[in-house]
Amino acid sequence: MAPPSDAGDDPEAAPATSCRFRFGAGWVGDGVDYGSADYLTVWIGQQTGAADPSCSSSPCFNPYWHGAMLREAGRRSIGAAYYG
Repeated sequence: MAPPSDAGDDPEAAPATSCRFRFGAGWVGDGVDYGSADYLTVWIGQQTGAADPSCSSSPCFNPYWHGAMLREAGRRSIGAAYYG
């Protein structure tokens, strides 16, 4: 792969103007100051039926916990990341 045209032969000399480090915060509930977080994260690996008996296949989305995080991310216009 050829380096960017303005980097010459040194790929480390390429400008990093399109790169930005993002800061995330773990969701711990409503009423918390998440500061200047660029995204919120939450665990979604709970067992089948743990919060919703109708969930028959893990991971199960809990509208009260995971949904609250998703709504907060939407209010703040930031990203949401689920992991499990």
